Amino acid sequence: VDPFVALDRDKFLQNTTSEDIVCDIPLLLETGGDKIMVAVSCVVTDYETQKLRAFERGTMTLIHLEKIMAKQPPTKEKTERSHYTIITDTLENAKHQVVAILEDIKGHKNHA
Repeated sequence: VDPFVALDRDKFLQNTTSEDIVCDIPLLLETGGDKIMVAVSCVVTDYETQKLRAFERGTMTLIHLEKIMAKQPPTKEKTERSHYTIITDTLENAKHQVVAILEDIKGHKNHA
């Protein structure tokens, strides 16, 4: 993660007055950022969809994608280390899962 992005995120987290914060942090598990989170969601899709989405950017090659994916833990490991898993087969389904996760977290927080 770019150091300026991390600094900007840290500044935001320190200055926010909101009780509930959702962060989209690439490589969260790989960088140990999960240790400061109340809950972690892992966003997943099948390999073919990952490839399609990467290639839609217009800057990705199969070799580059495979190098990136080889550096990441397997999906199974990432989901096992996460509290929640969001399956991104469709945007609408992903949105419903995020809402359900936020409600679950708020429910736990209210009963703590």
